[in-house]
Amino acid sequence: VILPLEFTKVERAVGLAIDMINENEIDDIRLNASKLSASFHIADLYNSYENFHRACDAMKEKIIAIIGPMLSSAAIGTQIACSKLNMPQIAPIASETYLANNPNYNYLLRLVPISTVESLAIAAFIEHNGWTKVAILASNTDFGINTVSKFREIISVKSWTILAFELFQIDKVGNLSGIENNLHAIKNSGARIVILNCLKSQALQIFQYARKMGLMGKGWCWIVVDAIASEASYLPPDLNGLIGLRYHTNQGQLYQKVAAKYYHRYNETVEPLYLYYFDSILAVGYGIQAMQRQEKQIKAAKLICSDVNAIPWNNGRLVMESIKEASGPSTTSSINFTSTGGPAKIGFDIVNLHGRTWSKVGNWTNSNGLTLDDNQVYFLQGINHITDSGSFVSGKNLITTTILEAPFTMIDDSHAITGRKYKGYMIDLMDEISRNLNFSYQIKIVGDNQYGVRYQNMNGVIKWTGIVGEIVDG
Repeated sequence: VILPLEFTKVERAVGLAIDMINENEIDDIRLNASKLSASFHIADLYNSYENFHRACDAMKEKIIAIIGPMLSSAAIGTQIACSKLNMPQIAPIASETYLANNPNYNYLLRLVPISTVESLAIAAFIEHNGWTKVAILASNTDFGINTVSKFREIISVKSWTILAFELFQIDKVGNLSGIENNLHAIKNSGARIVILNCLKSQALQIFQYARKMGLMGKGWCWIVVDAIASEASYLPPDLNGLIGLRYHTNQGQLYQKVAAKYYHRYNETVEPLYLYYFDSILAVGYGIQAMQRQEKQIKAAKLICSDVNAIPWNNGRLVMESIKEASGPSTTSSINFTSTGGPAKIGFDIVNLHGRTWSKVGNWTNSNGLTLDDNQVYFLQGINHITDSGSFVSGKNLITTTILEAPFTMIDDSHAITGRKYKGYMIDLMDEISRNLNFSYQIKIVGDNQYGVRYQNMNGVIKWTGIVGEIVDG
């Protein structure tokens, strides 16, 4: 199992799954005399190169499958090694589009749908509420960008508006760089609907800054993705009203039994994120059981990545196909892979943070679209309805400076009839913009009738004439 240091609870879920299978507590899995075991390899969450080497270390131990890593970009690093040596890999929550239908990743299985599907669910929620203007805030990583990239395509088709599109940087120790600038840009854009795509640890830092800057009060809606909504622990109470999308787990047939066992052993509730790892072990168990029933014998081999003439694992293809084709109950919906290695059932729960607990208020599936219980939904600070985002000029009266020049701005000789002092292309354009963004404006003709020339005054100060000077001097 390959996991990042900050997610060591993965070990608990994996350990519990192995113990329950070995002790015959999973009714649908019987491995006879065979026993499962696991080794754990720590790798940086984002570093594909490091994850590649952890996969190589693992394959020296005579294993039959690799579970992890967590992020899609890191999963690619391990898949390079796995596909070369015929080693089955299950990346439980890897979700990027390029992992699907890629012939180079034919030893990879996933338990969640590709991230572009989540964009469809987000768009359905936004459309249901009648919103057309949003801001997007995401980590500047493959994980952060890919989901919102698809969302941008959807927005373009629907003729919606992205008031701010902000990507934040992450340093090597996980701190956010320049996040205050990103949040200022969102606030100044007039957006009130914010889509946040990042990991939970990053989201908690963002919410601290956003709270201080007045972006978490009444009239704001924050929509967070599965990576945040799948973890319910340690969320501050003032996030009450947060909206989240969480991969549709549906509390499968084994959920109650496993959740009770997990709580008894660790004195805490198992979070959805770690159920995916539990189910990954189940998938391996179902695959082994299928081979045993067909009396197919497998033998693990010590595989060396660094060897130029490395021989792929003879039984690797058999094990991979056995896991992919096997099915059975799980803690989520069920173990059932498509021919491309993804989950057969695709859907998302719409969840609302009620107090400190995520409550399911609806769902979205690729077959039925969005179903939502509006009576159960509320936003930050208990608000039941949020109007569409505006702009930073909404409700303001602006002074616009220009020069008289046909056909752009001209004196309207029909002022007594039209009520307008000026006419022209620029006036028509300003009228349309002001209606869309809800502001009024006044026209001020610049005194020297110039666009603007730079000059140095008697005191040596650089100044501007014309329109530019009006703007610079205020």
